[in-house]
Amino acid sequence: MPVPTWPPAVTSLMSSVPSPANVEVTISPTGWPAPSAKGPQPVEGFAAFLQNDWDAVVNGLTLHWSSGAVEGQVTRIKLIKRRSYGHASFALLRTLVLAQPP
Repeated sequence: MPVPTWPPAVTSLMSSVPSPANVEVTISPTGWPAPSAKGPQPVEGFAAFLQNDWDAVVNGLTLHWSSGAVEGQVTRIKLIKRRSYGHASFALLRTLVLAQPP
């Protein structure tokens, strides 16, 4: 997998964040810092999670696509569902979702 080239805004942001003094960081062949045995457990878990889904991380930072509009609609529908919990049938829920403009 090729090492990504970061946009200048991301590079400057990463360079401005101070590195914790008690964590050793080594660069692996993929360009991602390898987890250190001396690092805090939550940081190691987060790094392992990012490594497992590295393609999604790179795409999220480099592509101009966004799923924000879809996420907003999902949140709106969940709010309508919560408000009508126990009081409405599916037909009424459908009417409420379609009647309220996004």
